[in-house]
Amino acid sequence: MLSSEGNSYVFSNGNVSKIDIPVTLNLTPLEDGNIRLTWDLSIQKLDNLHWWSVRVDAVSGEIINVADWIRTCDFGELDMKAANNHNNKTQEGFSMFKPSATFMDGSQYSVFALPIQSPNHGDRSLLVEPANATASPFGWHDTNALPGAEHTITRGNNVFASENRDITTATGHSPDGGANLNFNFELDLDEAPAVYEDASLTNLFYMNNAMHDIWYQYGFDEASGNFQQNNYGKGGSGNDPVFASGQDGQGLNNASFGTPPDGNVPGMTMYLWGESRFKELVTVNNGPLAGQYISLNPSTAIGNNITGAFLLPVTGDLIVVDDGTAAPTEGCNALVNAASVAGKIALIKRGSCSFVAKIQQAQNAGAIGVIVMNHNNPDNDPNYAPYVTMGGASTPAFTIPSVFVNYQDGLAMATALNNGQTVNVTLKDYNVYQLDGSLDNSIVAHEYGHGISNRLAGGRFSANCLTNPEQMGEGWSDWFALMITMNAGDTPENPRGIATYSSGQTNDGVGIREAHYSTDFNINNFTYAATNDDTVLGTNSQGQTVSWNEIPHNIGAVWATMLWDLNWAYIEKYGFDADLYNGTSGNNKVMQLVIEVLNFKPVTLDL
Repeated sequence: MLSSEGNSYVFSNGNVSKIDIPVTLNLTPLEDGNIRLTWDLSIQKLDNLHWWSVRVDAVSGEIINVADWIRTCDFGELDMKAANNHNNKTQEGFSMFKPSATFMDGSQYSVFALPIQSPNHGDRSLLVEPANATASPFGWHDTNALPGAEHTITRGNNVFASENRDITTATGHSPDGGANLNFNFELDLDEAPAVYEDASLTNLFYMNNAMHDIWYQYGFDEASGNFQQNNYGKGGSGNDPVFASGQDGQGLNNASFGTPPDGNVPGMTMYLWGESRFKELVTVNNGPLAGQYISLNPSTAIGNNITGAFLLPVTGDLIVVDDGTAAPTEGCNALVNAASVAGKIALIKRGSCSFVAKIQQAQNAGAIGVIVMNHNNPDNDPNYAPYVTMGGASTPAFTIPSVFVNYQDGLAMATALNNGQTVNVTLKDYNVYQLDGSLDNSIVAHEYGHGISNRLAGGRFSANCLTNPEQMGEGWSDWFALMITMNAGDTPENPRGIATYSSGQTNDGVGIREAHYSTDFNINNFTYAATNDDTVLGTNSQGQTVSWNEIPHNIGAVWATMLWDLNWAYIEKYGFDADLYNGTSGNNKVMQLVIEVLNFKPVTLDL
């Protein structure tokens, strides 16, 4: 035992917990209406995947209740059939922050500023001194309420953001903004996430602070158990800023948030997400077809393809091959237009001979690259399943790159050439990188939302309140994300997805839920009756059958749908205000209402 005070004790971590183990004597209500004297203790596992809260009978030693404070948002299998679209949309007029804060620290952050949901939804912008005067009166890097930042890295009163790719218990790298707190880092989404970790962690730091500051306005403050190192004498228990781990190597396609009682440090874990097989390898540089096109790289057996063995990018005019046969554009034989192909990128139609044979004929003719277009069968186009990979082995390996495009895109290029147009094309490097969840504001907001609902429901010391099968935490978290990413031009029927960027979908994708969020019943027909849907989805690890209504995320999706409908009913009556801090319109009223109701929610233990 390390220390004791009254009926509370602190034991050493025993090399089984990341932190020393608090133990408190208390009373626990049972399902039969009786009450038992119990010891309450919590163990944060060294791998940070579970944070167990255990209640043990003080007399018999029987375990009465076990709960996990970490909410792991199992997003399931990814549908990567839609390519990531990095074409940014313009941001509508939106005033997120107060004109000035009470404390000027000169800080600036290059981030996907709200209401932008992800890199697919808009560009980054440079925010200068964005800390809210009420919620973070001394800036985001202060911890002692005195002039001057205590930290120049992504650490402050509300959050400490660092990376954990190597899965260590030690604190990983955090971006350093220097004495001027300048967090304006380069971001190239065509690079591996590790290359842009500073930009990613800056966005993670920003989003945690933004969630802190926004929801502070509606009641998630110190007295209610929010996450702060220093509570500045405003009540509640301090010493609990969020510890946010970015690019964490312990998982994939997921995220989690662990919420202990007030005064204990919560943890947010953000993972990388599975890469899309669809990459825009082909760029048309001129004319009406200008733009990027989805394509697939061949198998490596065909000759290292479009990777580092070649000096890429390769740029040249496109030309349709002609081998002088009845199917001249399939290029299965020596090309009769070899002189015209030399020094250009060959366009070849898929057909009766192998991919290797086609590419070999083009290389023999002096082509500097090859685009193979699919035949008219959309079922195996590059953007449909089953996927086509140009297989086969070339000996020796090819010295020119090659890619595969769908029939529609290839036909458009061939038609332009047949009409006498010049089509200039660039083949770029094929870098298949995972996507970074820390850049997806909807995921960060969702996870932070778990912290809000867990701290508020049942009170700031009742971290086990949302554990029963019909708890609505997933729904609140989706709703938190939806509310802070609304735009002035949105409509009630407009379909909204969660985590479309991370799941490899375009902006209009459904994301990680069974349906879009929308008031249109043809788009989302969830009603409360859906919570009684006993359709069997499969079995769990114990061999027990699991039905739709037993999945917390699906229960949550129904609840979020109800809240989303309520939001639009309020907006219809009171209007919409883009100011999330000082607004008084319908969306602001609903935000206030939900936080107040969470504050009143009683404890409902799942015993």
